[in-house]
Amino acid sequence: MPTSQTIKLIEWVDDSLRIVDQSSLRERVHYLNIYSLKELLHAIRADRLRGRATIEIAIAFGLYLEMSEFDENRSADDFMAYLERTAHSLAVSLSDRGSFSAVLGRFVHRADRIRHASSIAGIKQSLLNEANHGYSDHMIRCWRIGEIGFDLIRNKRSLLTLGDTGSLGSARFGIPLAPVYQAAEQKIVLPVFIYETCQTVQATRLMAFELARAGIPCTIVSEGAVAAVLSQHRADAVIISADRIDSKGNCAVALGGHGLALMARALGTPVYVMARASAIETSCQLAEEYWVDHINVANSPARSKDVPSSARVSIFAPRFDIIPEGIVDAIVTDEGILNYPFAEELQRLGATRP
Repeated sequence: MPTSQTIKLIEWVDDSLRIVDQSSLRERVHYLNIYSLKELLHAIRADRLRGRATIEIAIAFGLYLEMSEFDENRSADDFMAYLERTAHSLAVSLSDRGSFSAVLGRFVHRADRIRHASSIAGIKQSLLNEANHGYSDHMIRCWRIGEIGFDLIRNKRSLLTLGDTGSLGSARFGIPLAPVYQAAEQKIVLPVFIYETCQTVQATRLMAFELARAGIPCTIVSEGAVAAVLSQHRADAVIISADRIDSKGNCAVALGGHGLALMARALGTPVYVMARASAIETSCQLAEEYWVDHINVANSPARSKDVPSSARVSIFAPRFDIIPEGIVDAIVTDEGILNYPFAEELQRLGATRP
């Protein structure tokens, strides 16, 4: 995996979590040292740390920081009770940023498994080990997606991606940019067009910052200009990362992804969705109603002084789009490439996973 091109967004250093302050990136990288769960939550709320994958990794360390202060003279039952309450409270407090119950539940389960065979200090260390393992596993899987995805783009001249997750939104490599960094490792420079929607302005800036820093040519495309880029064949492929993929291959992506995929499909540009295999949920089907229920009005860019505050004016600002499986050419995971139609391959992949 590369060590020099990407920014190390998160690092465990001297009993603290060191993060890149994403709100202050201009020409230099600024770091913050996080010493408590409270400080981490404040950083997330202030958009100093963003991106689902990044938050997922960070809260694992945050949970350890909180539990590291637990009195080791108390019982393992008391420790587990406090751990469960903290994990539940953390999941609820971050529910507007996504669902983190599964990752937090994994930590509770790990602690519960060894509670009778280890001291409180031992349980604490196991939580830190689990956090470090989760971070390492994420980086390995993202880079694996890059290796596999590179086969699809090796002959492309340029790419277009939604400005939602680069390494600064995904802990180290970033799923949609992993093939680009893989190409760079092989001395192939792939220029990147970054599609900026109203809800990905900060993410677009972060992605452009990291690409420029890595010496990879990039161009920010405003929301109204993406059709021109595609119709003029300036980009040979569209890459979009997915948060979740259901049993049919419908993909939950950042807002703007559905429209981008539709335009690409209409203009003959292939659309590749990239995601960790763990994002595939073969037991569910994504429904439009589910995502509509997750409208975020308070944080919507449309909520500004230019919008009347009258109760008769409402704002429709869902946090996610759903790309129907019929307009995606391939789904790239860390366990291989899935080709359309996806249902059978997704079921087979789900059956092979623990």
